[in-house]
Amino acid sequence: MKFDICYVVHAYSASNSGDGLLVDLTLKNISTEIQNLPTYLVCIDPESFGYLKTLYPSLNIISLTKFSCVAFLNWNKRSLVVGVGGGYLRSGSFIEGLKSLLAHGYQILVQKFLKDKCAIYLPQSVGPFKGGAGRILKWLLMSTVDYLYCRDDKSMDEIKGGKVSAFRLPDMVVSEIHKEIPNIVFKEPRKIYLVARDLSLKPYSSVYNKSIKALYEKISDCEVVIQASSRGNNDVLFCEAMFGIKKPRLLKDALISEPGIVVSVRLHGSLETILSGSQSVHLSYERKGLAAFHDLGLDEFVMHCSNFSIADVIGRIESISNSPVTYSNSLVLADTKDSYFDKIKEVISV
Repeated sequence: MKFDICYVVHAYSASNSGDGLLVDLTLKNISTEIQNLPTYLVCIDPESFGYLKTLYPSLNIISLTKFSCVAFLNWNKRSLVVGVGGGYLRSGSFIEGLKSLLAHGYQILVQKFLKDKCAIYLPQSVGPFKGGAGRILKWLLMSTVDYLYCRDDKSMDEIKGGKVSAFRLPDMVVSEIHKEIPNIVFKEPRKIYLVARDLSLKPYSSVYNKSIKALYEKISDCEVVIQASSRGNNDVLFCEAMFGIKKPRLLKDALISEPGIVVSVRLHGSLETILSGSQSVHLSYERKGLAAFHDLGLDEFVMHCSNFSIADVIGRIESISNSPVTYSNSLVLADTKDSYFDKIKEVISV
């Protein structure tokens, strides 16, 4: 199909470096295919993505409200819609479902008014779809999106029986690591960093809070750093309340100044670390983390936040310090020929 316009939807905020990286990778990989199309990046925090104008001068960075206006004015044009990868289509509780429906369900609803469109959603963790908001969100997803890539097996189960064409492929950053494995040279770690986050909505939050604080106190010369400081994902406030640290450094800045092993509760904190040439132990609070580290061949270096052992985490840190090559040897070279970006190229070339 030949398209007249392109929308890249569900961008959140570049203040969360993981979300920013997913948007960066999306635009990087489809830039050739959409270079002649008017392209709109739909964001919850448009100002944070201003840096992209340097790389893509013709890119239109717009808010959710502006998206509905642009879509209305161009409703009869052939539209390519690309959903940024992530884990935003979920309703595990009333509050979570309502937030997701208002911010992301709305963006899918707008697509329903496009006369001739093809929607391709890059690797997602979708569901659960509990409650009324969840049912509406699932209906919107299943009745609107044409191609959906899932980054874990449970997400594939969530959408069985629908009309959407679903495929299981790794997280976008995992795929980028797969491509870069031959070029990644792990630096000798000289420090330990901790990336923590607030999990107050999880049923095991009190256990997690005690364990993460105890882990920090147990590791000598451990520096708390942050990976996200955007609204709704502000780790600065949590670090101050939990560790008494008021101005933690950004993870990427810390790694540039001094390479180290990163223990990260945020998945993309771990993945960004690996991509930059440092090792990471991931404390996962969702299935996406376990799936990502499995896809990388690093099952040994991921644990769940609800029941991780401090001794086990320290043991993994020591094994990396004593034999850094063990970590790099564990990374799996994956076959990336069936890329989700190939589907975009295929759709556009028809």
